[in-house]
Amino acid sequence: MVKTCVVPGCDRENVFSSIGLGFYRIPAPRFASRRRAWCNAIFKGNGLAKAQQLSDVRVCGLHFQTGKPNSNPHNVDYIPNVFNSTTQQCSGPELDAIEGLLGLQSETVPVTSSKSREQELEEANESLNNEVRSLRCELKSAQDKLQKVTFNSNAIMNNNQQTKFYTGLPTFQLFIFIFDFIAPFVKKSQTSLTLLDEFFYFLVKLRLNLELNDIATRAGVSISTIHRIFL
Repeated sequence: MVKTCVVPGCDRENVFSSIGLGFYRIPAPRFASRRRAWCNAIFKGNGLAKAQQLSDVRVCGLHFQTGKPNSNPHNVDYIPNVFNSTTQQCSGPELDAIEGLLGLQSETVPVTSSKSREQELEEANESLNNEVRSLRCELKSAQDKLQKVTFNSNAIMNNNQQTKFYTGLPTFQLFIFIFDFIAPFVKKSQTSLTLLDEFFYFLVKLRLNLELNDIATRAGVSISTIHRIFL
């Protein structure tokens, strides 16, 4: 028996199935959600006559991007989606009549495109990545500023020019070598400073002959703390 595609404006018949064009039934009433989505997608043009004998109507494969329907709700071919651009929108009463013949309520079912959902996720991910990069830049800037205002052994770390200026030693590696050599024989003063920082301030005093009050101000500690190093 010859079957004609039910899509308004499409009169292809199943005689074309011999050349690979498939014809597919509208989902059965027990699949109400998908059946309603198919009908909302199909009946957007003229053609109430196409709604006759809806229990056994067909939709040809030309209305699916892959040539046939797909059972995955996230696939674009879950419902018919390829239509003639000249198809006109049905009026409200006409669409209600079609849905009435199908035993459906007059309501639309939103069909979310998986592509648009993926795009939303990609945009959200990109936004989060941008925020992370921005926070990392802010953290690096804050660390750089802290490094600049900190006057202790970190101020000369891996910087031979600064090491020579503040301590008189030609390299930071030599500074660490001498500290490691004498540290076991040095008694730490009763301060919150590390022994390495005390050694640094000691060499700064010898090298630049700065006032203890000046060193305390630069280091951000009390004058009494610096005094204890030299007791």
